[in-house]
Amino acid sequence: MVGRVLELAPSRIFGTPQPTDDLTVLGWIEQLRAAHPEHGHRRLIAELTRGHRINHRKLQRIIKEHDLAHARGRRTETTDARHLDRRFRNLLRGLKVCEPDLVW
Repeated sequence: MVGRVLELAPSRIFGTPQPTDDLTVLGWIEQLRAAHPEHGHRRLIAELTRGHRINHRKLQRIIKEHDLAHARGRRTETTDARHLDRRFRNLLRGLKVCEPDLVW
């Protein structure tokens, strides 16, 4: 409203975002990585875009260029094969399922 009355461009009121160089952003990433080594790239990008005015694509590029992506993934165990219970044979091996609800 004030900008329209005074005939000012929005960039004159709010200011223009200053471009950040890659070394500054790399320092931010390394600080976050040191503080939270368990965070992956998505969490790092979320933290940095919340605190700094920077595009997520630029962050992705810098993380990829400097090989800062977290290589460790989550591993979920679906079966515990080390139990002491009896193991059963697979009764469905060799059975061709050709219609719904055949094996249930």
